[in-house]
Amino acid sequence: MKTRITLLSLLLVLGLVNLSVAAEQVRYIGFNIYDPVYVAVDQKLFPDEIQVTVINLIAGGPTAVQAVATGEAEAGLASVPALYNAVTAGIPVIGVTDLQSSFAESPLETFYVRAADPIQQIRDLAGKRLAVNLVKSSFHYTLQIALMKANVSFDAVTWVTLPFDQQPAALLNDQVDLIGLMEPYATKARRMIPTTQMRQLFTASDVWGKKQFGLHFVNAQWAVTHPRAAVAFVSGIVRAVAWMQVHQPETQRIMAAALHMEVDDIPSLYRYQPDARINETDIAWWGQTLGATVSPSRVATNLYNIALRGK
Repeated sequence: MKTRITLLSLLLVLGLVNLSVAAEQVRYIGFNIYDPVYVAVDQKLFPDEIQVTVINLIAGGPTAVQAVATGEAEAGLASVPALYNAVTAGIPVIGVTDLQSSFAESPLETFYVRAADPIQQIRDLAGKRLAVNLVKSSFHYTLQIALMKANVSFDAVTWVTLPFDQQPAALLNDQVDLIGLMEPYATKARRMIPTTQMRQLFTASDVWGKKQFGLHFVNAQWAVTHPRAAVAFVSGIVRAVAWMQVHQPETQRIMAAALHMEVDDIPSLYRYQPDARINETDIAWWGQTLGATVSPSRVATNLYNIALRGK
């Protein structure tokens, strides 16, 4: 029997036809903080359908939102308040996975004062200079909520915008009276500055308890037209979060390299929501707190998290 060799099979044998689909490019706007995306890239945990490129910016969430909205990138990170503000303004972004959640043992946002200052409670901040990394950032909103609870007017304080890495020096040099640090900058500050010079005043957990407040997000329109890529992006982060829980020393090494820090600067404990899921109750809480007029489902979704299907 003669073997029929088709033109296609011949080309395949000769290696002249490639039936594999090229990986889709996903540009991700990072922000030099503790982020599972660094681990997903380092450990090759993103599915083959996508190729993730990290673009680190000095500015934070609002800048990332603008970059993703204008098509300069497909994904980024931002606080939940920043995403509410964006969606309210008609910007097509949506949160898809947990980046930052405050727990009692891992509050993530920590606020410090000089050890010798007479500031003992939040109401003592009246008349003081408060440092935040960005206006309308999660730190800004956390401080506003703390001041409201202590009956301190926003006009009674002076807001000073400083990047995380510049805040400890500003505190010690009497340029500000309170600083707010995200991990790993808080761990680094505690390692470098003795308790005789700086002390903790409160944490985000003290202000609003256990809450999700930072998310990875994508361009909402892109996700609708590229659902496989959106699912792949979320899947890589979910895999990274699971991997990090059982490979903490290696995670610290990866984070230190990505952030150009020492391994000792990286916290040994950092918790996430199960399966890096969106906590819908927390997203709704933020909407109510902010007086938002948009639905929480437009701000964040678990639609692309296949780890939750059937749960």
